[in-house]
Amino acid sequence: MIGKKKNEQLDDGLRLEDIDQRMLDEIVAERDKLRDENERILRAAADAQNRLRTARKDVQESHRQGVTAVARDVIAGLDSFDLALSQDMSTATVDSIVEGVRSIRDELIRVLNRHGVTLIEAAPGEELDPQRHQAMMEQPTDQFEPGHIVAMVQVGYMLHDRVIRPAKVIVAASPPGAQAEATETSPDDATDPAEDADGAEEDARTQHQSHDGDPAGRTPDAEGVYHIDDTPDDLSVESDTDENDDTPGRAPRED
Repeated sequence: MIGKKKNEQLDDGLRLEDIDQRMLDEIVAERDKLRDENERILRAAADAQNRLRTARKDVQESHRQGVTAVARDVIAGLDSFDLALSQDMSTATVDSIVEGVRSIRDELIRVLNRHGVTLIEAAPGEELDPQRHQAMMEQPTDQFEPGHIVAMVQVGYMLHDRVIRPAKVIVAASPPGAQAEATETSPDDATDPAEDADGAEEDARTQHQSHDGDPAGRTPDAEGVYHIDDTPDDLSVESDTDENDDTPGRAPRED
């Protein structure tokens, strides 16, 4: 029965056997295509890894070459230090030592300049630049405007357009006299003493009226203000009483 079905022809004139063979050929072709694509992806991944490894080596080598060039130039400055230290100190003078140190410093600055490092200097009177200057303290002065540089404490350095270390400076501030004048009250802002007195009286009146009564038994005046009795509590006012007042505990009055 199965063999008969395989040999049977379909409506389009094809046999089942031919259809199975065609499907098998298509599957084999797709497999070969996937195999080739997989090999291509593996080769691309391997090439990428090789290029990445090569790039890392190039970066490391470039870094070594850069450090080597800087170190070679700095070594020349160290040779100058060694030459200065090898001199006879008994014959050296202060001026010669200072001149030698200045020469070595100039040589090191030239070395830095060859590698793109420049100095950041600040002149007195120059406006403070937060990108290039670091304010260490403020000095009250009337010679420079506030926010301007009075003096440089330490020089700064830049590598091309990048700040390695900002220059440390002292910034001008307003003198104490100018600050006092700035904070002094203007005549327009002054208050009238009569208005202050009226306001104080109104506050006192409001404070006294806020109570329901006075514990001391005082009677408010026409304006509703309680007045404080200045008479001490331990003193009593003598009254004109009769000489023969026999109130117990009261001393007889002497004429």
